[in-house]
Amino acid sequence: MTLPGDFQDYYDTLTLGEALVQRIAHLETQILTLTPEPLQDAFVSNWQSAGEVPNYLSLFFFTENLLYEVKTFATSAMIECDVLRYRIRNLAFQIDDFDFQSPTSLSRFYVRYVTVNDLMAEFRATDNNCTQLWGLTQKYLLTNLETNFTETA
Repeated sequence: MTLPGDFQDYYDTLTLGEALVQRIAHLETQILTLTPEPLQDAFVSNWQSAGEVPNYLSLFFFTENLLYEVKTFATSAMIECDVLRYRIRNLAFQIDDFDFQSPTSLSRFYVRYVTVNDLMAEFRATDNNCTQLWGLTQKYLLTNLETNFTETA
């Protein structure tokens, strides 16, 4: 099944079943209808213990200024939207067996942000998904810390 956005290559790196693929396609279509900006990136938050199947937690879509999150996306359609543009006040990281370049099956990467108005989101990644999360952290989270904001005259 082809999904509406340009994120198929990323989704193919995950071990999603057909039901989750269809669910993501449905939610992505809804968010495309809601958003005033084009979707630029996607992330499926996942976590698993060694030897267990992946647990998919949240679905995220990034635009230039916004972040859309569907928590427990397999069963929920509650979509939350945060403004990220220079609004992140705090970033927290937990990094296990991940060198930011070559993830292994033991790699785990956790990122949490809090915005200036106390909105929060958590991202979790295991194995190869750590690389996707690290790239998105660099592109959207670190660059949108409120200290990066400079007013133009």
